[in-house]
Amino acid sequence: MKHTQVFVFGLLLMFVLGTGLVAAQDTPLRNECEPGGSLYREENQDGCPTEWHWKAGWFLAAVNDGDIPREAMPEEFASVLPPEPEEFTPVLPPEPEELPLLVEPEIGTCWSPSDGGIGLQYLGPLNTLGNLTNYMERGCISHVGGMYLNALILAYSQPEAAEICASLGEVVFIEPFSKWVEHAPSYSYFCHIMKTS
Repeated sequence: MKHTQVFVFGLLLMFVLGTGLVAAQDTPLRNECEPGGSLYREENQDGCPTEWHWKAGWFLAAVNDGDIPREAMPEEFASVLPPEPEEFTPVLPPEPEELPLLVEPEIGTCWSPSDGGIGLQYLGPLNTLGNLTNYMERGCISHVGGMYLNALILAYSQPEAAEICASLGEVVFIEPFSKWVEHAPSYSYFCHIMKTS
């Protein structure tokens, strides 16, 4: 019976020791001076060169394991803490540029270019062939026929205006309307098209 008790006790002891070894393998580092720790240096007998490092290793392991917050690290050992992770700031796309409102001129508006005695009158509708007509005199009095048709184009850029102008026929020229009329909006363009018939 004694042999059985010794045998059972031996088995129980092996079980307890084996469980402790398995548990120890899952236990996080208890000091960062131990092998695998961030303060461990193989050339040092105990993994850390001084007692100060060894103490710092205990606190650092507690911070790394989540047992204490970074703020609880004693100030004398704070130098071993890794840098705090930077706060993530998402990079947002830039706000879209606010485009000017394209305001159609009032039907019948007459412009007299500063460099000549002609008149240009807006007949509408917007961005269509023939919506801008020539007059022989300032004040849009005597209509002029001819081999060209005009269009007043409103667009956000000259390339966009040129594309609209080209869709109307054979382009003679497209240029900012401000070259013809003072104080014309920056988004207005003078489209000159060759008449086909």
